[in-house]
Amino acid sequence: MAKDKEETKQLTLVTKLEKDVAGIPDVITDEDDAFAATDALLKVRKLFKEVELKRTQRTAPANETIKLINEDYKKYLTPLKAAEDKLVSVLEDYADRRAEQDLVKLGIVRDQTGDQSLMIPIGLKNLPSPEGEVRFKQGFTATVIDAKKIPKQFLIPDVKAIQKAVVDAEGNIEIPGVQITRSNSASIYVK
Repeated sequence: MAKDKEETKQLTLVTKLEKDVAGIPDVITDEDDAFAATDALLKVRKLFKEVELKRTQRTAPANETIKLINEDYKKYLTPLKAAEDKLVSVLEDYADRRAEQDLVKLGIVRDQTGDQSLMIPIGLKNLPSPEGEVRFKQGFTATVIDAKKIPKQFLIPDVKAIQKAVVDAEGNIEIPGVQITRSNSASIYVK
């Protein structure tokens, strides 16, 4: 019964806080509204923490049960995942070698025909099985070997370095081609 009274009390507080928050303007223009919003925010955060603590206390037994179930199944899933990872790796290696072989064949056919625009399928699209199929998606990786030769269209500003310079200067810096916008974020400290 005490639990029901406590929940009713918390629900009443939540409802009251919702009404208090609804009374605060969407745009704060003076200190009275700022202090009212601050007071309401701290009350909301305090009640949120209390309710969250109750929720975690109530869910702890279920979470512990789930943890134990997951540990039981882990002894089966871990070796299966390792086997799957190995098989995927060897099939990907095979598909890579097959694509390399197809590129060599393409070069030979182009040389033999004199047609450099000739195209043939490169690599594997899938490997079928009675159990299903393994599909391959080709990915490409570009590695810079001489940065001086890269065309201007591929040069990208170092956004992290720009951001660090702006933060280090507390926004009091001008960088051509960069717009600096100030914004504040609030941190909540409840006593």
